[in-house]
Amino acid sequence: MWDLIRHKCGQIPRYACPYCHKKDNSSSNVYRHIRRWHPKLPVGVVCPNVSRKRRKVYSVNKSHYCPRCNRGFTLKKNMRRHLRHECGMAPKYQCPYCDKPSKFTQNIYAHIRKYHPGQVLCFKRLY
Repeated sequence: MWDLIRHKCGQIPRYACPYCHKKDNSSSNVYRHIRRWHPKLPVGVVCPNVSRKRRKVYSVNKSHYCPRCNRGFTLKKNMRRHLRHECGMAPKYQCPYCDKPSKFTQNIYAHIRKYHPGQVLCFKRLY
């Protein structure tokens, strides 16, 4: 089950063996490969695969466009939410631990979890 969760179908491998063409999404798999197939060579640092970057896959079927900024959306409700809360609006919320602004509280919560772990989840309202 864990392998299925960890599996990332269609993604470009992030790590590469410095001694051959082996590439994988997991650095530990590449380290294991080096220890098995290149036992006399130093394990060292697994090189990130910089020649091929990951790319986000975006939907091409955007049939709803914002009348103000022409940003495309796949669902009409997302375009309406954008019009109500985002388009042309200044950010309403700010991180209490740094000056990161956001238009949505959930973005501030995610920011605190990532950049200020262990801190209380709260936000400052700017207006």
